[in-house]
Amino acid sequence: MSKHGDLDKPTNFPFASYDIFGYLIPGATSILGILNFEHWYNRIVPDKALTPVLSTLLGPAQTIKENETVYAIALAAALLCVVYVSGHIVSSVSSFFLDRIYVAKAQGYPYETLLFLPRTSGPGFRRPDSKGFYQGAFFWINLYLVLRFASFFHSSTWLKPTLYAIEIVIALAVAAKIVASIVRGLPRLATWFSRPGIRRWPVTVAKFFLATLFPLPFKVLSRSVEGHVRTGRPFEPGMRDRYLQFFADRFGLDPTQAGSDNFWLCKMFVAHESPVFNRNLSYWLDMYTYARNLATAFYIAFIYSFVFVYLQYAHSPRIKPSDVFVLFSMPLGYFLLAGILAVRFRYIYVGYYNRFLYRSFVFLCGTQEN
Repeated sequence: MSKHGDLDKPTNFPFASYDIFGYLIPGATSILGILNFEHWYNRIVPDKALTPVLSTLLGPAQTIKENETVYAIALAAALLCVVYVSGHIVSSVSSFFLDRIYVAKAQGYPYETLLFLPRTSGPGFRRPDSKGFYQGAFFWINLYLVLRFASFFHSSTWLKPTLYAIEIVIALAVAAKIVASIVRGLPRLATWFSRPGIRRWPVTVAKFFLATLFPLPFKVLSRSVEGHVRTGRPFEPGMRDRYLQFFADRFGLDPTQAGSDNFWLCKMFVAHESPVFNRNLSYWLDMYTYARNLATAFYIAFIYSFVFVYLQYAHSPRIKPSDVFVLFSMPLGYFLLAGILAVRFRYIYVGYYNRFLYRSFVFLCGTQEN
């Protein structure tokens, strides 16, 4: 089967539009973001910093002479390969952090929120303290990175105490998460802590901190954003009831215990029954993947700029306020663009792709029933 659901159409050409939008453009975005920052830093602080990406990628191009056409073509092909490989790296990072961590562990899969099918036990079950840990980690780590980056350029009296406080909060959460994982992995120890009395007090405090306090800023921000874009709105009760009935009838499984099979079985059913609907799903799959990879590309450019300034800005001479503004605002612009595209990724992923999938499943089952 091809990516768009054509069973009998062979795929001869190994590259398609997805390679351009899913790999080349995100890869080029991350590299151009890094080159742009190094270029301006080199102009503001000439000969005072190492610019490895700028020197490696553009240095050879500056040595090309007019009669070296073959060399220029070979260099362009090599740069294209670098961009393509970078796009795959961006996609891998994006898939791991946004799909496997942010969606799977922090927010929950759309079938859980749209259809009210969260797991209460067994594989795929997320404990409130574990889910809260990942939610809080996304908020506090990013807040720390932004404030830490600001501290490179501005020495405010409130910045250092705030950074220390965030470090303590993150360290406490990580320690509580590690201890909780160790305790759950040792049945006897878990049984000892689960007994009533003073033994349960540390467990209760740790769970309250991880499940409620640590992720509180993330929940407030997430609910306000998702309330605006309406990605947190579930299906109507009638739609959910029809889905539960059709899923159980078609596959002989309890949807409340099927976990991620709610997604995969519905996806395969729609792909088998309606190539038209499957092409629409493939379109929205491409759209949310592009947004996800672009968000990661801008975030990688921000992280690179952060590390670059951390390692080299302290050794730079004093520069003008206008130049400080350029070096300060450019990486924060990357961070802001990454956040906007991450919101768009979730908006398309939940609001279009998954909603259309489950509506298509119910529609097809309803027409076959009639």
